[in-house]
Amino acid sequence: VHLEKAHISIPLNKENVFLDSSPPISCRWKCDYCSAAFPTYDETASHEAECTQRGIINKLSEVQQAKKHKREEEGRRLRRNTNECRNEMLALFEIASNIQEITEQGVLKWLSYEKLKKIQRNNWRQFKLRMGIYFEHKIPAIIIGIRTVSKRFSAFAIDAPSHHPYHQHEKNLLNCATELDRIAAECRALYTTIPDLSALSVPAAVTIVIQRILESTIPALKESAKKIQDLIAFPEHRDDLGPFYSKRHAIKAALKLPKGSSARGDAIQDMVHMGLVPSQSSLYRAINDVEEEGNAIIDAKWTHGGTMRKKQEVFYDEETRRWEPTILLPVIIVDCNIRGKPILDKKCVERLFRPPALVSLNFYLWRKKTVEYWGARLYFSPKQFPTPVNLQDAGKASDKTFKKLKKYMLKWFEDAKSPVICNGGKPGSKKFVCCKKRKAENLLRNNERSEENYDCSICRFSVTVKWDRLGYYIPLYNHKQNCHVCNVKHTHDLS
Repeated sequence: VHLEKAHISIPLNKENVFLDSSPPISCRWKCDYCSAAFPTYDETASHEAECTQRGIINKLSEVQQAKKHKREEEGRRLRRNTNECRNEMLALFEIASNIQEITEQGVLKWLSYEKLKKIQRNNWRQFKLRMGIYFEHKIPAIIIGIRTVSKRFSAFAIDAPSHHPYHQHEKNLLNCATELDRIAAECRALYTTIPDLSALSVPAAVTIVIQRILESTIPALKESAKKIQDLIAFPEHRDDLGPFYSKRHAIKAALKLPKGSSARGDAIQDMVHMGLVPSQSSLYRAINDVEEEGNAIIDAKWTHGGTMRKKQEVFYDEETRRWEPTILLPVIIVDCNIRGKPILDKKCVERLFRPPALVSLNFYLWRKKTVEYWGARLYFSPKQFPTPVNLQDAGKASDKTFKKLKKYMLKWFEDAKSPVICNGGKPGSKKFVCCKKRKAENLLRNNERSEENYDCSICRFSVTVKWDRLGYYIPLYNHKQNCHVCNVKHTHDLS
């Protein structure tokens, strides 16, 4: 078989393939990438450009796939290491509790007694002995524990990305240990320089020592305990998957970077590909809910849609024989003992420092009438609403966190069709009552009497908020007076 091209006979086999290895004269230009032959140089150059672009794309695709697989492998290792830090988180809570106990039950107790200027010779010696136990034995032991725990987080400082919640833990813990060491050294220098007293009265030097310890040492110890407690963060699990970043942490990590920047996109892709968030759509919806719609960042569990459910839920009240709106709040349930103190076992601590779930107040206040549930506390997220270092400042006008919590609660109750107002309260607590009750009481004082105003004026709806070193909470039962604290039933129509 022969084919004539350019007056040259070229032999072909049955598959129409050139028997000669050299291309025909009319197709003498070959592509350097795929060896394809073309009759002109321009066609060959165009084809080479296409091959070059295709090769670059393939190489980029291979690089991206390799980078993605590397991220996934790093994510699996990072999630495994994060899960293994459960005992370290519990140890941090134990350390913070010990510092608080030394401060409140130890140093402050003795100083409150010595401050009354009733120090005698034996009491002063006993005071020095007690201070030596705290600042020469217990505090140094706590410092050793902090430095031991900090070594566990050294891997996160090296391998974990900067947006990981444990990335700065080693540095922060070492700073806390250094601060505690400084506090202990200063306090030892204060009480060891004064000789034993021989007189019954308190000299001026002792008064100065006590005053300096009260003004500097006690607040510094409380501040250190608060810093260590703020480092406690347990990851979230959903549908046997995880661990995930908390939604609040993931949103804040993304919002730190400029909107539309490549840095934010890379950080989001890192969190998605490493499996640190449930899905890319959930994260983008949560960011959009805060950035575009202007909603506050809520520390709550991830939802499948990325945002909190907004559909109003109702329940049937058999006493009033009508449908009532369900009040949902993202809180953590902590059981209490017979004395009303929270039971802080390992599971409770782990649940307390994880993102809260939506809880129906109506369910716990009206459906579960048992001692266990009535004796519980509903804590707000301590990561989102931490109490101040000095609990005496909580709830005051200077407490910015309580102002945020107040605004937060007003928004949630308004969404539940039960608008409330903060009605002050006793020392150590704040009370939220029905808005219509306050208005009706004012109208009745002005002699504007009506059946509606009377029904609203006797509305029993009230929710009390208290606080302790763990955070702000809603108590469900008063163990001293053996009575229920909150009431979420209205005596009037909500329309």
